[in-house]
Amino acid sequence: MKRQRVFAGWNTVEINELPSGVYSYILHDSGTRLGSGKMVKME
Repeated sequence: MKRQRVFAGWNTVEINELPSGVYSYILHDSGTRLGSGKMVKME
């Protein structure tokens, strides 16, 4: 599984690529979890 961290200002977005071509992401803001979800990889 591939992990990727993206920094946007103070926010950190952690993206996990799942085997089925689906990405799950977690939003962080200074240690606080803002939200999470899944998005399907578009071909």
